[in-house]
Amino acid sequence: MKVTRDVVTDLLPLYFSGEVSEDTRHLVEGFFRENPDFERVARAAAKPLEGLRNAAPAASEAEKEKREMQRIGWELRSRRGWLVLAVFTTLYPFLPLVSGQLDAWLGAPHTWGGRITFWSIAAFLWLLYIIRPARRNVTLAWAIFISAGEITLILNRLGVVLRKTVPTSNPIIFAAGLLAAMWWFLYFRSRMAAQR
Repeated sequence: MKVTRDVVTDLLPLYFSGEVSEDTRHLVEGFFRENPDFERVARAAAKPLEGLRNAAPAASEAEKEKREMQRIGWELRSRRGWLVLAVFTTLYPFLPLVSGQLDAWLGAPHTWGGRITFWSIAAFLWLLYIIRPARRNVTLAWAIFISAGEITLILNRLGVVLRKTVPTSNPIIFAAGLLAAMWWFLYFRSRMAAQR
């Protein structure tokens, strides 16, 4: 059986990609020796294919756009959440002034220490809403904020600060420690993912 130009043309993509058997490679190279003009045309046509093979895949651009859209969606949802929480923690200490029954049901803070605690949390949430930090920086901010709160609770328990109040209980300190550990874990996990 005679090997025709059409047969060799069908084999060229596999030949130039190196995915042919040894026998097929000898067949194509033997045809090239018999037809040097065809070999020159075939090798010239293979150069653009080589450029396409080495080019970055188009899917990476679509993947980058998808990640950017997800980041924007997260930022919009988180800003809405910061706003809602900031407004709530700002207005919650005023609840006793509005309704005694609602206050008794929800248990709003009645002391200035409780109100200041709520307003400091509100200030932190307003800051997150205004400056719009990246997700990784939000986890760092929460980790630092909750860790500072836990240190204050520990110092209160030891009697170093706020001596006129009732000392903080161990379960509250433990819960604050777990919450701080969770935010530190989230922060370091996002840093590790960003480095990959």
